Amino acid sequence: MTTIISSGCGQPKITNDTSTDPSLCGEDSFFICAGKGCGVADGVGGWNNVGVSPAFMSRQLMLNCLELCVEDTTLDPKFIMMCAYNKIVDDKEVFAGSTTCSIILYDSKNSLLKCGKLGDSGYLIVRDSEILVSNIDIRTYPEKRPDQIGIVPKMYAMDDDVKFDDFSILEQYEYSVKIGDIIILGSDGLWDNMNPVNLLDHVRNFKSCDKLAEELVDCATSAWLYPDDITVVVSQIVEQPDI
Repeated sequence: MTTIISSGCGQPKITNDTSTDPSLCGEDSFFICAGKGCGVADGVGGWNNVGVSPAFMSRQLMLNCLELCVEDTTLDPKFIMMCAYNKIVDDKEVFAGSTTCSIILYDSKNSLLKCGKLGDSGYLIVRDSEILVSNIDIRTYPEKRPDQIGIVPKMYAMDDDVKFDDFSILEQYEYSVKIGDIIILGSDGLWDNMNPVNLLDHVRNFKSCDKLAEELVDCATSAWLYPDDITVVVSQIVEQPDI
């Protein structure tokens, strides 16, 4: 029997402090559900222009995802993300804001990794120090608005017809994985500042999920091509320890 182990950390663009606390990752956030999976969310920075903190939406979405994931039996990233978002709306947990999000969940019975991606927070699956799966967005010029989910009160109504509750745009895939596979989940701050090929140099020296997550955040912030919050969650498929 196998399971998934994960460790995450982040560094806000306004400080030099790396933190394993999801509430201290700037406008990013993340969650880890032991033995099941994890997620990363990146609050859309444009909300700062109207005095709304982008962190509210990303943090609350991740908190709700964690709560749902603990009890979940579906192992369906889209279902988890939708239910977490609907709870924000129904319980009025956030007044305004939007976020990108990626979630991975592990089906240990079938050795399947189920991945849901909405926006430019993405992931890599690495096997034997080679990229097996890459689902990340390349930075474009001019920058386009990433796909996102959120709440837009009438006072902040957009000029276009963009919907902020459209889960049909969510990309969902399943991948067969095996013991030793490493999954790297990151906000766009990671992918904008670190070439995936260079990232493999760190994977080849893999010691643990927490060490690799810290190394990737440090490397991306050292490059600092595009200053941004940087959040990384590293996971590995391992043999289930005997109890």
